Amino acid sequence: CFMAHQVAEKALKAGMYAICGLSQENLKHHRLIGHAWNLSLERPVLTDGLSTLTHSLESYYLDTRYPNRYPGPTTIPSDVFTSEQAREARESAKAILEMMQRLV
Repeated sequence: CFMAHQVAEKALKAGMYAICGLSQENLKHHRLIGHAWNLSLERPVLTDGLSTLTHSLESYYLDTRYPNRYPGPTTIPSDVFTSEQAREARESAKAILEMMQRLV
């Protein structure tokens, strides 16, 4: 799931760089929804559905990596996330990547 977030983040940043530029603030943060919003302002028709795709990936940046985000000393991220979630995350990231490829 984390890798899907990374694919989406890099694709969105590439899209922003090509379409509207990439500020230092946007370069440093990892909020997919913010990147999607910036792109939708510039190309609303071409980015239809982008916010839905990014919303499904947003929590994977931190939640998939840090055990202290879960109650109990023995809970780790791999106990929380399922292979179905990973498949859905992969599909969302793929759709975002393809959208950005068409955009640029």
